[in-house]
Amino acid sequence: MKAQSLCETGSDIAVGVLAAMEQYGEDLGGHITKRICRAGVCRKFMTFHILPDQCTGCGDCVDECGEEAILGKRRFIHVIQQDECIQCGACLEICDEGAIVPRRSRQAAMPEKTDTM
Repeated sequence: MKAQSLCETGSDIAVGVLAAMEQYGEDLGGHITKRICRAGVCRKFMTFHILPDQCTGCGDCVDECGEEAILGKRRFIHVIQQDECIQCGACLEICDEGAIVPRRSRQAAMPEKTDTM
């Protein structure tokens, strides 16, 4: 990058980028390739889950979810559909039981079907 720059400004920018990559390379790589935020602050990389032993089935989270990502009937344990969830955290804030918890990173997607030979 630095060697290919045609002007001094481009060269200076390349030095800054290389310094950032050297200091934060592991974190940048985690964000880009693994979709993981080690600091746990990037909401897009979080998932929210309902703890079955704490869910009372009150339905407050279902009512609060604007994306209709939570499934469940009253008095039954609810489930968050990760594909539909936009990680807004509204369900987390509304749950008086503390049954909804964030998880720091997304799980790798599993294939819907596997081919075996």
